Amino acid sequence: CLQCFCRQWLSFIRMKRIKILKEKYDSKELKEILDEQRLRSTDIEEIRDKRAVSTLIKALDSPKRELRSAAVIALGKIREEEAVPSLIDLGWNDRSQEVRFFTCIALGWFDGEEVRKALRFIAENDEIKLVRNQAQRSLNILDNEKREEILEKIIEKRR
Repeated sequence: CLQCFCRQWLSFIRMKRIKILKEKYDSKELKEILDEQRLRSTDIEEIRDKRAVSTLIKALDSPKRELRSAAVIALGKIREEEAVPSLIDLGWNDRSQEVRFFTCIALGWFDGEEVRKALRFIAENDEIKLVRNQAQRSLNILDNEKREEILEKIIEKRR
């Protein structure tokens, strides 16, 4: 049926885009793909290679809220310490409550006193209750051995 063919074709195109993305982590082409947002946010979130960190950090400056949110989640999943200062800054200063919310989730993948201080600050001072609550949740699960599972479920629920 035509509908099945269209679904398969879209799936093929998505997989091809992900393959291109995985091959071009630190290149100009990846930056162009992210800038044009030719990939869905969920595709960007699935980037797990440390070579993409610098490009993802640059994507945090995008005017597109969806792109910033996806980059935040990808950086959290990659867990490269280089991203922590940028994530903390975004958690404190981004104009979008969605981005701040996902930043609190991403910081939950990291550990360390700097991360704990940032999450405490956000939990006490963010103007949006949802963001404050997520910062507190991320703080509460930092020592939980199943935190990866918990964070993945929070992301799925929020999408």
